[in-house]
Amino acid sequence: MDRAALYGDALFETIRVAAGRSIELAAHLERMARSARSLSYRGIDNLENEGREAAYGLLRHIEERHAAHPEGIVRLTLSRGAGDWGFAPGEDLRAHLVAHWFPTPADFESRRTRGVRVWIAEVLAGGVFASHKTASALVYVEARRRARALGFDDALLEDGEGGLAEASSANLFAVIQQRIVTPPTRLPLLPGIARRRILEIAPAGVEERPLSATDLDRASEAFLTNSVYGVVPIVEIRGRTLGNGSIGAVTNSLSEALEALWR
Repeated sequence: MDRAALYGDALFETIRVAAGRSIELAAHLERMARSARSLSYRGIDNLENEGREAAYGLLRHIEERHAAHPEGIVRLTLSRGAGDWGFAPGEDLRAHLVAHWFPTPADFESRRTRGVRVWIAEVLAGGVFASHKTASALVYVEARRRARALGFDDALLEDGEGGLAEASSANLFAVIQQRIVTPPTRLPLLPGIARRRILEIAPAGVEERPLSATDLDRASEAFLTNSVYGVVPIVEIRGRTLGNGSIGAVTNSLSEALEALWR
C-alpha cells in the first residue's frame, strides 16, 4: 500500500560516489527537502539529517561488505508513506526514506569521452511537476525507450512552448556564437545540481533563455549535465553531426572544471 508503488507519489535523488565520498549530497538533500515541503509531505522536519545518515550508513555497509573506497551511486527515495487506496493522501501519512546502492554505470566513461547521439521527442514534455525529481517518471522512461529504439542514446523533451527543455535525465546546454545558453527553470525542467555548478563556474557566464531545435542546428557545441556523469558532450542530433563531430573546447573545459570542483 505504499504510495510510491501505487501512484509514484515519491521523490528521489541520485548521488554519485567517488572513492567512497558522496558528491553534492547536501545539495541533493536540500532539493529533496524543498520539493517535499512544496508537495506537503509529512514527517520531514529532520529529513536532511536523516538523508545524510541513510547515505553514510549505506556507504559504511558497502565498504565493510564489498570494497573500500567504493565507486557507484546512492539513490535516496522518499515516499509520502503507506495508507489507504485513493489519490488523495490521508492526513495520517508519514514519509519514509529508503537508500539503494548501484554500481557505476557501464557507459560512464564512454558517454563522457565519446559523447552521445540524441533524438528530439516531439510529443513528450516534462509537465508541471518537472521541477521536482518525482518517482512519477514515466515520461522520461518512455523518452529514453523511444530514443534507444531508434538507435539514439538519449532524447530531448519539449518545453511546451515550441522549444526544448531537457534530456530524459539531464539538463541541456548549447554554445551558440561563443555564448553558452541553457533553458530557464521557469520551463518544465529539473533544476539540476550539475546545472547549477556550470552556471557558477562558466568563465563568461551562461545565458538562460529558451532553446529551439533551430538553435541547436546552428550551435557549435552542445552538452548535457547531471550529477552522475557530470558533463556529457552531444555529438549528433537527429542524425546530424554537431559541429565537426568532436568534443568542443568549451565542453571539454567545463567538464574538467566540474570534475576538479567535485574532486
